[in-house]
Amino acid sequence: MAEEKIRVALLAIPEVAASTLYGMYDIFAAAGRDWPYLIEGVPGRQPLVPLVVSGSGPKEMRIANGVRITPMQYRRRFGGLRKALMQ
Repeated sequence: MAEEKIRVALLAIPEVAASTLYGMYDIFAAAGRDWPYLIEGVPGRQPLVPLVVSGSGPKEMRIANGVRITPMQYRRRFGGLRKALMQ
């Protein structure tokens, strides 16, 4: 049985800088993977799956430094983002 990975939702808002958003994405993607690669030469298990999400779904948006991004639609695929944003 395959081990289920933990999804980490990174909320994209117009005020975020691309370096902040994708820097965090890279940190979560590297967790568990990079250290074994440096020590043993073989990538480790990647337990986290980072996702860039927004409350408005997969609509292209321009963020703080002018970069255009298209978040994935979190609410429909994984449920609950709009409800969490409203609380």
